[in-house]
Amino acid sequence: MKHFALAAVSTIVLASSAMAQSAPTAPMASPMASPMAAPMASSTAAPAAAAPAATAAAATPTDPVSRGEAIAFDRGKGNCLACHVIEGGSLMGNVGPALKDMKVLMPDPKQLYAVIYNEQARNPSTVMPAFGRNGILTPDEINDVVAYLYTK
Repeated sequence: MKHFALAAVSTIVLASSAMAQSAPTAPMASPMASPMAAPMASSTAAPAAAAPAATAAAATPTDPVSRGEAIAFDRGKGNCLACHVIEGGSLMGNVGPALKDMKVLMPDPKQLYAVIYNEQARNPSTVMPAFGRNGILTPDEINDVVAYLYTK
């Protein structure tokens, strides 16, 4: 049954592809295309797109500790809370160690930087992503996270 379904899908895809190649180059009118295209082309789209950028720029912290906290708590960027407990965080994970007393655990900030940049170099079996090596965080962002964690 799976082979039949795959063959049917392949036939449909091939037929659709052949139709697309023989179709005229002028755009085809569709009842759904006109209403959807008009709002997208309206003049209100540009100011709406500019507003979030201005808001984000205004909300960006200026000191390294505040920027580091924002990165560490940002679920789409550093996302440290997915695996670690950090004082002041919410919905914290327990995969990695609690991030506290960092000055005692790693007196040299370069060591903590190296762990965040690529912990796999030190511990190949770690599940911690290589934030720097993989381009998830920039070197400046890692330095900001280190500055923040050293306050914990």
